[in-house]
Amino acid sequence: MIAVAATVAVVGGIFAFRESQRTHSDTATSSAEFDVDAVSLVRHFLEDEEAAKLKYTAGHGQVLLVRGTVRAVESVSEQLVNVVLETGDPSTSVICEFQKADVPASFIPGGSIAIKGVCKDLNKDDLFGQTDVLLQRCVAAK
Repeated sequence: MIAVAATVAVVGGIFAFRESQRTHSDTATSSAEFDVDAVSLVRHFLEDEEAAKLKYTAGHGQVLLVRGTVRAVESVSEQLVNVVLETGDPSTSVICEFQKADVPASFIPGGSIAIKGVCKDLNKDDLFGQTDVLLQRCVAAK
């Protein structure tokens, strides 16, 4: 009984250590699974959320190349900046989360950009009627 408990503890410890050391793939060097504009991306989520989640997140997030116009650049914390892409509807947007150091100075409101990021989910705020597609680990596309 003690040997089984010790084995479980060791295996669990090894698993926990490996998971804590695991890193994300580098978005900049990853190939984009899909190339889509911000308006179409949001529209797909609004028309069929389940199909869009299956296509763009695949349970773990797909790398997307998203093109669009910058609505806003918002500092979230000392390390993170959100670049918000225009969709033509003030109640929807594509929010692209960047490390502060990775946001090019050329990303200004009204500018056309292309980014690569990992699609995480659709965020809905029913109280305020806001719907946003969230991309994380974003970088400027070359």
